[in-house]
Amino acid sequence: MKVFFESNPGLRAGVIEKAGKSIVIMCHGLGSNKDRDTYTILEKIFNDHHLSTFRFDFFGHGESDGHFTNLTITHAVDDIGNALEYCRSQGFSSIGLIGASFGGLAAIIAAGRTKGLFGLGLKSPVSDCISKLMADPGGLEEWKKKGYHLYRGVHPLGYSFCEDGLRTRSYESAKNIACPTIIIHGSADESVPLAQSIKLQQIIPAATLRVIDGANHRYSKKEDFDEMIRLLSEFIISCAP
Repeated sequence: MKVFFESNPGLRAGVIEKAGKSIVIMCHGLGSNKDRDTYTILEKIFNDHHLSTFRFDFFGHGESDGHFTNLTITHAVDDIGNALEYCRSQGFSSIGLIGASFGGLAAIIAAGRTKGLFGLGLKSPVSDCISKLMADPGGLEEWKKKGYHLYRGVHPLGYSFCEDGLRTRSYESAKNIACPTIIIHGSADESVPLAQSIKLQQIIPAATLRVIDGANHRYSKKEDFDEMIRLLSEFIISCAP
């Protein structure tokens, strides 16, 4: 069922499927949306195992309000917080969280601020935003000069995203994550270095890292995609009360 919930500024679009007393919130990556295969496939698997699901579009994505140019990490973290509140308003007290890439970064920060999650699944998460941004100083200066950066060569992303990212301390947030956590990362990830997830696993108190050999950031090979789905779904199902 399609729903909308408040998250300043404006509304966020989501799809909630009620199949049990526990619910899993799923957070997509930068430039993606709630309707990608990862989330619709996981939705069916979880629903078949009597887990409710809630997948939603971040600020400036999909059917949600806002312009992509104005997106910040803070917007995404706030969106997750408001998604949590929406699920609680629907009677769910047992909540799990999944985040992919940029959505993984936001999920790390949100999970560090949230008590009582039954499980956290991170798919190729960006966990060191500062290093990623600083990796290309020339590009950073050009971004600041222009006021925007063309993400994937198409989507203009404002410099406010960069400024917000340089203030982000996700590893500090990770220290406060109390729930069981799985981190899934491809050994051939060309977008987010595997080293970030290795460090993240060492910081989160109850985290397991599963590396899929040869997988890229998008898990383009069917066997890699299927393994990622299996690892994520089995872990979350095993954690659900």
